[in-house]
Amino acid sequence: MADTIRVESADLLELSLKFEAMKAGTSEMEDSVFRDAADLVASRSRGKVPIGPSEGGHAVSSIMALDGNVMEGGADFPYMGWLDFGGSVGIKNMVFRPYIGRGRFIWATLGDDRERLDRMYQDGLADLARRSGLDVE
Repeated sequence: MADTIRVESADLLELSLKFEAMKAGTSEMEDSVFRDAADLVASRSRGKVPIGPSEGGHAVSSIMALDGNVMEGGADFPYMGWLDFGGSVGIKNMVFRPYIGRGRFIWATLGDDRERLDRMYQDGLADLARRSGLDVE
């Protein structure tokens, strides 16, 4: 049998105002958390990219976080997708790298750090709830 909870109308108004304050801050909180998460993923992904062989030929510099997104490759590093996921390239597809569907860098890092990234989002929500006046454990 469920316990009965008595709620006063003043309590509902206060709770409603706190939820509205939380709702108003959600977008800003998500932007902040997503930027921090993207920075983390980009940083950890860069550590997985092989360096070299020549000066200035470092695809690692193409991995960057921007506005909560992580990007790689681009015009200067068109081979980054091949380096990350694999496949065949070159004249008559003579250069082969084993295909890995989850990738070697960004998606792999997302998978490896999923719990940490989830915790970052949960902590952001809890902080927002506290700032909105809600009690959070």
